[in-house]
Amino acid sequence: LEGARLARGNLRNANLTGAYLMGALLMGANLSQAKLAQANLMGANLSGANLYGANLEGATLTGARLTGANLDGVKGLSLEQLQSARIDRTTRLPHALKKNASF
Repeated sequence: LEGARLARGNLRNANLTGAYLMGALLMGANLSQAKLAQANLMGANLSGANLYGANLEGATLTGARLTGANLDGVKGLSLEQLQSARIDRTTRLPHALKKNASF
């Protein structure tokens, strides 16, 4: 799915474990409760996407754009993953990571 154009798509509960989504366009997509463990989202655009409750354990987020994305309740997300992604003040972070994030 490299470079896939899934903007505003409904991928709620999708099993994308290990998916290769490098450079994918997922702006405004609904990825709530999606299984994205070990997925490669390098350089993907997830601006404004809803990832509420998604599993991002071990996912590659290097260069992924998460501005305005909802990451509340995300499972398996580390500070290291966040630091390699592009976030800003409009990104909704999981409570446990809010205090350590820098914009």
